[in-house]
Amino acid sequence: MEDPPANTHPEIPEMSDEDIQQVTLILAAVDQTDETREVLSTLQKREGPATEMSVDMWRRLIAALPLEDQARVAGVNNFLRDLVTRMALETQTGGPGQEFVRTIYTQSELDASLAENQPLIFTPGEGSDLSIPRASASGQPVILHGPHPLTKVTGGSVQAKGGATITTVEGGRVDVEGDAKVITAAGGGVFLFDQASVETVTGSGHVLAAGNAKIKKVEGGTANATDNVTITSVTGGDVVAQNQATVTDVSGGIVDAYGDATVTCSAGGTVNVYDNTVTVHNNRGTVNYLW
Repeated sequence: MEDPPANTHPEIPEMSDEDIQQVTLILAAVDQTDETREVLSTLQKREGPATEMSVDMWRRLIAALPLEDQARVAGVNNFLRDLVTRMALETQTGGPGQEFVRTIYTQSELDASLAENQPLIFTPGEGSDLSIPRASASGQPVILHGPHPLTKVTGGSVQAKGGATITTVEGGRVDVEGDAKVITAAGGGVFLFDQASVETVTGSGHVLAAGNAKIKKVEGGTANATDNVTITSVTGGDVVAQNQATVTDVSGGIVDAYGDATVTCSAGGTVNVYDNTVTVHNNRGTVNYLW
């Protein structure tokens, strides 16, 4: 490996013996390059271990590692985490629409990332067991990629992509995508997509949903949904639904339903149903069965 560029005041990170041991174990498991071999040799010999490695040398090492191993190195300490993150942002060339997705393996790294007042975009590493005790005061979104559960986000605004399961948010707006499921949110929002399912939203919530939607409770106006719909309770106006719809208790105006619809107890004006079975109490005008 070439010597790093000359630097009259080289920045030398402090590394504990435990940090060095962790980096050594990570490097020992990767496919070796000239950079990783030389650094591994230096660390194993303990020849002034990391104190002889400037930031430039650490940068070259990290650049030589696969993304997953960069993520493991980032979990060693704050210096390496910040360096890996900085380098990823510097080298991002996919244009403004592409997001850098970090892999996080340890709870301590996740906690440190959540403490920063900026959006966090990450996927949990294989075998990791992470929870997100996020302070609502930070007000920044947490974005999760990958088929992994997200638990205990104690504040608003969470997004998830690909196989996400979200449990407890205690704040407004939760976006999810494929294979979505949300249990408890305690604030307005929640938009799901396919294989969608929601239980409890509360707080003037609206829910959008999509294929195979099942929605239970919303505690506020509007719940949209689509095919194979089942909605139970909304306690506010609107509700559109669609085929194989079943809607129970709405407590507000306007319910449309459609194929094989069953609507029970709307408590507001306008109910359109396509295929049979309607019970409507205290309706103030317009009930069409339309079958």
